[in-house]
Amino acid sequence: MIIWYPYQALTLDKLYAILALRARVFVVEQNCSYNDLDYKDQVAWHGCIEKEGKLIAYVRIYEKEQKAIIGRVLVDSSSRSKGLATKLIIEAEKKIVNSYIGCTHIALDAQCYLQAFYQKQGYIPVGAEFEEDGIMHIRMEKAL
Repeated sequence: MIIWYPYQALTLDKLYAILALRARVFVVEQNCSYNDLDYKDQVAWHGCIEKEGKLIAYVRIYEKEQKAIIGRVLVDSSSRSKGLATKLIIEAEKKIVNSYIGCTHIALDAQCYLQAFYQKQGYIPVGAEFEEDGIMHIRMEKAL
């Protein structure tokens, strides 16, 4: 079950768990040093899936220029291949529909190797591939 938190409701321990998991997946596993602290967390909803009190999956959503943005989608390495990433996307879309009235599209910047995964969820590529922090990405969108 996914639990949603606005930034202001995150406890210090919950925020620490989120940042630790994001660092473990995006920095350590992907061997990519980048600035994860981008000041978007403060305006975002944070979706968390826990198992036995441990954060195992996470997604962040926020609104920008009448588009909903999905980002920081990740699943802990010990919990992959169990459908959690799909669950994160489905639940993020539901939260967007209920929280961001007026948004007509959802956008995300997918790592290129995950393009097929997002296409299965109904997202289509828009624009050319681009490099971000040494990893190739592609902007993808889905109409609401």
